[in-house]
Amino acid sequence: MAIANVIKFSEEKPVLIWKWHDDNYSKRADEIRLGSQLVVGENQQAIFVKGGKICDTFECGQYTLVAANLPVLSSVIGAVFGGDSPFQASVYFVNKAVFMNAKFGLQPFNLIEPNFRVPVPVTARGSYAVRILDGKNFLINLVGNNQEISVSNLQEYFRSLVNTHVKNGIVDISRQQKISPIELETCLEKVNDAVSQKIEELFNSYGLEIKHFTIEAIPVIDDEQRVKDVVSKIHELMSKDIEEKMKFRRHADNLDIYKMERQFDISQSAAENLGENGIGGTIIGLNAAGPVAQSLSGMMSASFSGGGNSDPERNGLTCDKCGAKMPAGTKFCLNCGDKFIVCPKCRRDNPSETKFCIFCGSPMRLICPVCKKEYTNGAVFCGECGAKLKG
Repeated sequence: MAIANVIKFSEEKPVLIWKWHDDNYSKRADEIRLGSQLVVGENQQAIFVKGGKICDTFECGQYTLVAANLPVLSSVIGAVFGGDSPFQASVYFVNKAVFMNAKFGLQPFNLIEPNFRVPVPVTARGSYAVRILDGKNFLINLVGNNQEISVSNLQEYFRSLVNTHVKNGIVDISRQQKISPIELETCLEKVNDAVSQKIEELFNSYGLEIKHFTIEAIPVIDDEQRVKDVVSKIHELMSKDIEEKMKFRRHADNLDIYKMERQFDISQSAAENLGENGIGGTIIGLNAAGPVAQSLSGMMSASFSGGGNSDPERNGLTCDKCGAKMPAGTKFCLNCGDKFIVCPKCRRDNPSETKFCIFCGSPMRLICPVCKKEYTNGAVFCGECGAKLKG
């Protein structure tokens, strides 16, 4: 019989927990002698268990087992633990590496569509990465009499718990914020943040740490014609809503252009009445068209010619892509659609992704030197941290 053992992790497949056994003496798998060598690798922890109770733990390194470095175990065994006499103890190796790509997927379940008040079936799928944070806690709660715990064992154990937490999180945020099942795919980040906190609390209670958790998709199950009709109608409403929002945003960003559009609408309505109202209608139409012409002339003169003034704030903006001139404050070129990237100092349009103005050399983004947040040109104090800004 060998006088001493070499106790180390020798399992080839990836496992979270592995129980050591002496291959040469399988009938005495838990027999260990003083003087045995314990080898604990990187991202590993060795835990000695006696009579179902956790005794001593060892982190990464190589150890010669003597009574001095097994204080709890030696006190449990007492006088029997001496010399070269073998003693009974189980040694578990805990793998603390991060295990990636654990998957989850939900069976279809119904969500109430807030606009039509009808059930719409959805599902969800995603992945997570996990590592053991507290080996003792994990060993007590999950291992029991098992010789090992693999990643597949872990997924199987947590499958129903993860699915329940994900489902409840999606239902809660959909109900609280009145999000349509069709819109859940457009706000995955918001849903993921709401669910991941609950998942993290779940795994932490078992001594595990979530390193990555992502809901990859929340698709609608539209196999039935009823669901297809509801989805089609919701998409139609969403499209109209986006169109109205874009129109409102365009009017807000380009107030002068909005006024021009309104004046054109008025003159067009007056012109349509020319045939119906005879001379009186003609006079009204001409009177209505007069301010439009004057407004157009004044705006074009003030915005584009500048009256000899070189101030870009008054002259307007020149598109760097097509060369068209637009009023100051315009966000997009109305000729080619290019977004205006305006220098905060000289107020000239620059190409996209420009870091420094190609006209004056000033930085395109003004960054607070204290909190590193972006601030608006002309600000005296940072709106994020309150620091005084230079010039």
